[in-house]
Amino acid sequence: MATSRAAVREMLRDERRALWVYDQNPRQHRELFGDSIFSVNGGGHARTRDLLATSLVARNQLRRYAPKVAAICAHHVEAWRGRGVDDLMSATRELTTQICAEVVVGVAESSEREEFHQAIDAFLAAVPVKGRTRWLSARYRRGLRAARTVRRLCARRMESGCSPDTVLGQLVRHAPDERTRRSLPHEILALLVAARETTAALLLWAVVELSLDAEGRQAIRAELADVAESVTLLDRRTCSALYALIDRAAHLHSPNMLALRRLASPLALGGRQLGEGALVAYSPSLGSLNGAQSRHHTAGGSSPPSDCPASSDPGPAADSLAFGYGVRACPGKRLGELIAAALIAAVLPELTPRVEVEDLAFGVSFLPLRVPVRPVRLRLEGNRDEGR
Repeated sequence: MATSRAAVREMLRDERRALWVYDQNPRQHRELFGDSIFSVNGGGHARTRDLLATSLVARNQLRRYAPKVAAICAHHVEAWRGRGVDDLMSATRELTTQICAEVVVGVAESSEREEFHQAIDAFLAAVPVKGRTRWLSARYRRGLRAARTVRRLCARRMESGCSPDTVLGQLVRHAPDERTRRSLPHEILALLVAARETTAALLLWAVVELSLDAEGRQAIRAELADVAESVTLLDRRTCSALYALIDRAAHLHSPNMLALRRLASPLALGGRQLGEGALVAYSPSLGSLNGAQSRHHTAGGSSPPSDCPASSDPGPAADSLAFGYGVRACPGKRLGELIAAALIAAVLPELTPRVEVEDLAFGVSFLPLRVPVRPVRLRLEGNRDEGR
């Protein structure tokens, strides 16, 4: 098992040539996701990644999504301000569900939006159901029906003409042939897992880190005073303090603890020769935790492995493995970062986030995502005491 940053990088450097994803549940993945990126390896995986990257995170595409993302984040922050938040993960999940509906798919009508939200809830609830007896689970069968609903909604959008300011619209635009276009509803299902769940976890941890960092809040407020429009949030140079906090949150709270690969050809790893067919496990999270420890870990929360030295500096963003590396790097990472930046930008001009630190003292769960065991409560207070 590879856990050090160097060992993981060494392995992933040769992944395109030598390693394939080890899928423990290939039939189940096809049942749920169809012919999506989760079900392909080799050249098929590379082509799908290229299409997703072009449609998701090319800079001109992110500029299309930024105004809508910023408006959705501002709407949710205003609601949180009025009523408070008893469960931050549920609140961020509501936010990312709306982004999935309006920015990813382009569902705008209220009747369709409610149908989409219910389908996404049912579909994602079915994903963790495993094993040969999964068909006995009513939750799994509801999830399969929900997957058909989402695919139908996507097909309806494609037939009526997708907005170019949605991810689905850009996927349609960049699809090289009709066969690829027919597969797009399946790709959307795969995207929704990350766009809703993984991004919601990133937002939770970004707010937690923001609440614990008074100096960082002041630096970000100073940057945001010069942000004239939402697309400015894409500029890491202008918003360096903002992205430093987002990088730290992603780096310290990686959503994925373990990944498996099967060798498609012999590979030397860590000075050891491994043969074709061997299984290799690696942990991007443990690799990214080397040399990093969050401040709230010392408040009774979860701790990194004992061989990870504490440090206030998690290292440069480019050196983080939290969202993969090489051909397996998350293609939607920059969209997730934009959403986090827009959320922080909606909070900080007038408000200061306060999380209940004792909610973090019960540790975290790692499956299906790295989130606190107990709901995290959030209050948004005026920032008069911190200066402006």
